[in-house]
Amino acid sequence: MEFRMQKKYPEEKEDKHATVRIPRELLNSIEEFLKTNDAKNRGLLHKTDVVTAAVREFLEERGFFPKPSKPPLEHFNLNEDGVIIIDRIIEPGKERLIQVYFKPQGILCEYHNSNDCYHIRYAYTKEDIKKVLRKHYKEGWKIPDPDNPEEWWGCPDLNRGPESPSLLVDWRKLRKDFLVWLNSRDLAFDYRRSIVNYLDRFAPKLRNGMDVVRLFDSLSAGQKHCLLFSLRNLFNFCELAGFDSAFIDGLRKALPKDSRFVDSYVPSEEVVRQSIGKLRRIPAKYKAVYRLLLESGLRLREAVRLSNEFHELYEKSEMYERFVCVPLFWVRASKKSFYAYFMRETAKMLWNNGEKLSADATSKVCRRYGLVAPKYLRKFVFHKMLELEIPEGVADFIQGRAPKTVGERHYANLKRLADKYYPKYAEYLERLRNSVL
Repeated sequence: MEFRMQKKYPEEKEDKHATVRIPRELLNSIEEFLKTNDAKNRGLLHKTDVVTAAVREFLEERGFFPKPSKPPLEHFNLNEDGVIIIDRIIEPGKERLIQVYFKPQGILCEYHNSNDCYHIRYAYTKEDIKKVLRKHYKEGWKIPDPDNPEEWWGCPDLNRGPESPSLLVDWRKLRKDFLVWLNSRDLAFDYRRSIVNYLDRFAPKLRNGMDVVRLFDSLSAGQKHCLLFSLRNLFNFCELAGFDSAFIDGLRKALPKDSRFVDSYVPSEEVVRQSIGKLRRIPAKYKAVYRLLLESGLRLREAVRLSNEFHELYEKSEMYERFVCVPLFWVRASKKSFYAYFMRETAKMLWNNGEKLSADATSKVCRRYGLVAPKYLRKFVFHKMLELEIPEGVADFIQGRAPKTVGERHYANLKRLADKYYPKYAEYLERLRNSVL
């Protein structure tokens, strides 16, 4: 007679679930926990739910079970009076609990104080929530029809501010209106062009903070800096266009901190000398502006403006033996220009220059003829003044930088010192030009 030993446990089958033995006292504790509100709030209804949640959390902490990516919106604690939405959009990396109330008078999002926002629209996509809402709708509650909510949302809600057209910032769809908005602002042409170029290059489609983070992956410090101010402008436009402010704030908080990219390049005297030698080849109208940049240390936009308005400014000029001083007192955002110091010969060239120029065209001419760029010329002027032992506060004043100490706030005194020290720089420029001839 053949004898077979009976196995203590049946063979395991490949299935989604498996039977595991746990101590009775632990099982009793789970049963007691399931009677609490805490278990209900967490959505734990059965013993299996508790065991699964506890084991998963234990293994995730030790790296033996992959943590699933959490969706931007979830819900729990659904009842006849409302539902709680877990929002991971408002503050990326954090969870915010949003209460949505169901009342006979209507449905209301506590966070947006509205009956139409992305929390409520999310709720209308979940079948378990819609079951509760259908019951209330049949009872005559003033809420959107769970099976046809778009008809309700087609009507304006006068009790709320502008809401997001969608939870997606798509650059290609927004580009046309964005350009209209950007061109309406008093911004430099080059700055506006840089913003559009970067947005065209990266063509962002942003649904959440992580989409923003991924845009900056592997970029250089300079690229990050440029993309950062481009996105800031795009987000400002989106708020004006009616996007939900909380959604845009969530994207804005995902922006990295500006690394304050500093271009430390300062051209050498030899490179500047070569640029001076090339001036004889460029059109006279641009030659006068380039001389002005080298002599005054002005920014390009201010130098071009001075050239275009020189006839009006000339009568206010202060004439000295070697140089001219023109009072400006221009303010452009945070940029200031108090006075312009430059040579008398350059003043004659500006007087004879009857054509209007633009900063963009001047910059292109500098590139075409291989001249030191205006922004680097400004740096050269400042560093050369310091080499000539012109006090830093005076050099700052000549170039329009804000005074750094209380004593330097007396502009009249700074003007007197600038008149005293500028001839040092004027003499240096004469020697530099003579070395080219």
